[in-house]
Amino acid sequence: MNTKTLEITFENALQKPFKFQLPKLATTITRELVEIQADKIVKLNILNNNGTPITKVKSAQLIDRNITVLF
Repeated sequence: MNTKTLEITFENALQKPFKFQLPKLATTITRELVEIQADKIVKLNILNNNGTPITKVKSAQLIDRNITVLF
């Protein structure tokens, strides 16, 4: 079984990283789509890190995992 997880790293107002993961993606992900949606998350101010607002998108990566079920 092959699973993909999207991990987006944001930065808060104190310049501390905040990682947000979306596991088991079922759709095709493009760089443009992730950039647009991550920017929207920042602009909507819906995430915070211990009460500190997220201020920018730092990076994004697609993690590909291959899981072999033995029984």
